[in-house]
Amino acid sequence: MPDIGLITLNEQVARVKMICEAVAVPVLADADTGYGNAINLMRAVREMEAVGTAGIHIEDQVTPKRCGHYEGKEVVDRREFVKRSRLLAAARRDADFVIIARTDARAVMG
Repeated sequence: MPDIGLITLNEQVARVKMICEAVAVPVLADADTGYGNAINLMRAVREMEAVGTAGIHIEDQVTPKRCGHYEGKEVVDRREFVKRSRLLAAARRDADFVIIARTDARAVMG
């Protein structure tokens, strides 16, 4: 199935928890576009931390997102994505929790 953000935060956290419990290595989880607004972004960090995830990565596409290999992707304004990234960092309870903010700007804007 293409990666188009069909599952909810709760579904993702449940699957990531199973993975964290099954392996002895750090787990990095996909947080898509953050599952909503600022409050949802903060919740995503805390939920992922709570199940033992070592970190998450978030992308700058608008919601609903498109698979990275498909045409028609759109990205949020750069200032908005910086704001989201800062919110994620501020929401961490564990300073070692890794947040990777990635962009699709090159594919979208050249």
